[in-house]
Amino acid sequence: MYVKVRAVPGAKKERIIEMDDARELTIHVREPAQQNFANRRIIEILAERFSVPSRSIQMLSGFRSPNKVFSIDP
Repeated sequence: MYVKVRAVPGAKKERIIEMDDARELTIHVREPAQQNFANRRIIEILAERFSVPSRSIQMLSGFRSPNKVFSIDP
């Protein structure tokens, strides 16, 4: 399954905003967008949300962009 994520690093509160369906999310994280901290936290949040281990989530694009695409294997 592919999930599109709009990342908002450095937020005051962590939250998830679901767009039209569960495959488009906006995720606010407290971690800064430095040294891959925000990307790692987003992977942890996705793992909790979809009840899969974090090793089954792979970032396909958007490593340095706020718009990211993840692949989630069940």
